[in-house]
Amino acid sequence: LVKFVENTSKMTPVGLVVLILAALLLISSIDHTLNHIWRVQKNRRLVVSFSIYWVVLTLGPVLIGTSLVTSSYLLSLTGFEENELLAVKKLFLATLPYLASFLSFLLLYLLVPNTRVHFRSALSGALIAAILFELSKYAFAFYFTHFPVYQAIYGVLAIIPLLFIWVFVSWVVILVGAQVAASLDVFLANQKKVVNLESDSTHE
Repeated sequence: LVKFVENTSKMTPVGLVVLILAALLLISSIDHTLNHIWRVQKNRRLVVSFSIYWVVLTLGPVLIGTSLVTSSYLLSLTGFEENELLAVKKLFLATLPYLASFLSFLLLYLLVPNTRVHFRSALSGALIAAILFELSKYAFAFYFTHFPVYQAIYGVLAIIPLLFIWVFVSWVVILVGAQVAASLDVFLANQKKVVNLESDSTHE
């Protein structure tokens, strides 16, 4: 992380502008996809969209980065002494990746769709997405360490196809969580309509 910050501080103004534009285009693509899943036709005003994109771009990478760094640290821990303090620390470190991933997806599902998303729906979608994301991380790490096929074929360049695979897996996880949240939204809306119709018929 320190090396990343040092490298970003050396970026030229043109490189920084290109990076920001690429990030905004990425979030815009996610915005259009999630709005399509929620069947939203109306677009936000540009100022509102930019504000939401900025929040997601600021908090999202921090939470996802926290999740990834903590998971990597946990995977590197071996053979430390067991006592209450270390047990609490281990429990906290084990919970932190799930919490960071969960908050990232919850933020994404609540803020990005241009419609009112029920908190329970976003909560359920974020919970499923966070579990799938954490399982994907450990499965990806297990495959990378036990089946180094890409390294044998590509050598140092193996990181490129692995990066593409990881981006694809992450995108699938986001879409699965969004589909769950959107489906629950429709279910809750239909349930509310049924309750209203029953109450109206009772009054009549």
